[in-house]
Amino acid sequence: GLAGTLNRRVPARIGPLFPIPVRLQALALGANVAAWMLSGAALAALSRGISGRVHLSWIPAIVAFAVSYLAGFAALLAPGGLGVRESVLVLLLVDRIGPVAAVALAVASRAILTVADLAGGGLGLALGVPARERRGP
Repeated sequence: GLAGTLNRRVPARIGPLFPIPVRLQALALGANVAAWMLSGAALAALSRGISGRVHLSWIPAIVAFAVSYLAGFAALLAPGGLGVRESVLVLLLVDRIGPVAAVALAVASRAILTVADLAGGGLGLALGVPARERRGP
């Protein structure tokens, strides 16, 4: 199977790869779909918070967030997809909410996600990482 093929190609120092049970794959897929939907819903809510006159419905917000996030992820030369994600988000939303609101939403979304990333990293540092996990190979 696939695990056997990959195991032959993976360096021995990494160790063997094991197949992931289908049930666990389905659980991971469901969790990711829920995360994308919640992120899009948060973008729709943020649009209303930026301007009471902007009404971005959930489905376009989910699609715009997911597509722009993936575009930023695929932009290997842009750190954290900086600029790429925002540009794609603006392009996808400008016809729905107008250019000023689209740019404001893209900038606000980047700021909030950056703060959330920093808070998560800070929390990880505050909780500490066990010494055995800090050591390199």
